[in-house]
Amino acid sequence: MAVITLTACSSSAGTSSGQAAGGSASGAHPLRVVLPAEPATFNPALALYSTLRIVGPVFDPLVGFDKETLEPNDSGLLTSWERVSPTEWRFKVREGVKFHNGEEWNATAAAFTIEKYRDEPKSGFAPYYVRVTDVKADSDGSLLVTTNVPYIAMPKVLTTAMGLPPKYYAEVTGDNFGNKPVGTGPFEFDSLQVGQKFSVKAFKGYWQGAPKLEGITYSWAADASTRAALLQSGGADLVSDLPNELIEEVDSAPGTNVLSAPSLYKMALSMNSNDGTLKDPNLRKAVQAAIDYDAIVKTLFGDVGARKSPYFIGDLLPEKPEIGYQKYDQAKAKELVSASGGTPKLRYLYTTGFYPKDKQVGEAVSAMLEAVGFQVEQVPMENAALRKERNTGNYSMYMVQNFPVFAHPDSFIAFFTGKNAAVKYCTDPGGYDALTAEALSAKEQEASDQVYDRVEKKVLDEDACNAVLYDQVISYGMTDKVKGFKSALDAVPSMYDVTLDS
Repeated sequence: MAVITLTACSSSAGTSSGQAAGGSASGAHPLRVVLPAEPATFNPALALYSTLRIVGPVFDPLVGFDKETLEPNDSGLLTSWERVSPTEWRFKVREGVKFHNGEEWNATAAAFTIEKYRDEPKSGFAPYYVRVTDVKADSDGSLLVTTNVPYIAMPKVLTTAMGLPPKYYAEVTGDNFGNKPVGTGPFEFDSLQVGQKFSVKAFKGYWQGAPKLEGITYSWAADASTRAALLQSGGADLVSDLPNELIEEVDSAPGTNVLSAPSLYKMALSMNSNDGTLKDPNLRKAVQAAIDYDAIVKTLFGDVGARKSPYFIGDLLPEKPEIGYQKYDQAKAKELVSASGGTPKLRYLYTTGFYPKDKQVGEAVSAMLEAVGFQVEQVPMENAALRKERNTGNYSMYMVQNFPVFAHPDSFIAFFTGKNAAVKYCTDPGGYDALTAEALSAKEQEASDQVYDRVEKKVLDEDACNAVLYDQVISYGMTDKVKGFKSALDAVPSMYDVTLDS
């Protein structure tokens, strides 16, 4: 997919008058959260969606959504919307909201936010906003968004954008904004020690009322056993991404428990169908058939940390497409490889220490491919290095976690397959764009969904650009003092109602 802080002391980023630091007291110290990795930036417009697990409490989304279904609702900074024409949407802007630095939230700020998500050179969200041609405040205080093609998904797209303060953002610029982010959310920036921790404190002036926690301190430990040890020793209150072999230990220990929850994060192989070995569609299908998906889920994740999923976009459709492909068939894979002649070579990139068990999964996939006749050059890399390398096209395939940044099939299509895709590895981008245009111009969602059924078959069966390995199940460990914590399908849980007993 998808998916989700600091107090400034300048006149632009400081706490506004009447909004003193500190919320309702809950616990003797801030909630201490330990996650696997520190994000590259704390600017939500430039970051991966997963960064919202940390910086999310500082912000509110333009369009709010239900954390269990991901369906848009009226809980965000834009409270209602209507499709004025096939290419124009009108949004009502929430009134009475201020940023942590005192700037006013209004339609002008909403327009500024969308422009930054679309135009920032380092924006990771630009592919989702490229269809927006004009955005402006109307005379009645509403927001008008115009797209270059009919776009039924616009409200869902805006669930990804976090409200940005125009004056302060323009003053500090994109990269520096991440050092002292300012939003409208229930928590405001407190401190940042790069490489060590990121802290937020309760914002008493929050438009929904102050949060229950005094504050939150985020830190990082790549090693899962270290995170578990911090929890059990009293050095942390909440940790994320526990591997399956530690779940029973943490859940059965006195004073700690585990919550395991499904997510829409997908670990997948993206195959370079434009150049090299996997330009041959039969070899791409051989890769799909060579992988024992059940064995990965059962052996590496113990049927706890992952669940098998045959879908690229199917999870986002109300009726799941019938899948007659991407099934483990070693004999078929060997036959396809043999028919190609020789020993096809693959340059295979995968991350290590960034996603749960990514190194083990990468090695297991390589062994499965070699078992059917491929010669595999394994290239384990840090996440940042992999993302840079894949942009060069110097790979046969790479393994990365995908997430539908907003709960609509266009989230995957825009990023992975069309002409504006961030990484152009799939064949026929024009064909995907044509299908997407047909789906997005539909007046009703049902008609749109029928088109996406065809897209699902095309990307996995006809073009065989991807092999979806599994969906991640996220396991959170916490002390018994943490109350009110709930999982979220986008893996960015809300911290607003969480409490910490003394």
